[in-house]
Amino acid sequence: MKRILRFAAVAIIVVTFSCTLAAKVLWASCGGCGSEKSHDHSHTAKTSEEKQKITDPVCGMEVKDITKAPRVEHDGKLVYFCSDACKKTFRENNKE
Repeated sequence: MKRILRFAAVAIIVVTFSCTLAAKVLWASCGGCGSEKSHDHSHTAKTSEEKQKITDPVCGMEVKDITKAPRVEHDGKLVYFCSDACKKTFRENNKE
């Protein structure tokens, strides 16, 4: 009897793990939101600029949200900063 219960417990664990793994593979296009329900996946649509890791050139910190980050155009490119203080320092050091 213990052998049957042990087998059943192992089988349940294996099936549960397999289902969880399959769900992660099947829903991977969702960007990891974890929802298995049908819903709008627009929250995963990001521009290639947002997918890149942007680093503040003054302090070296990662700029997490470039849509809200302070920025300045320098040599024809947008430069993003973690704060207005870093933006100010950059502009003072790169006067033309």
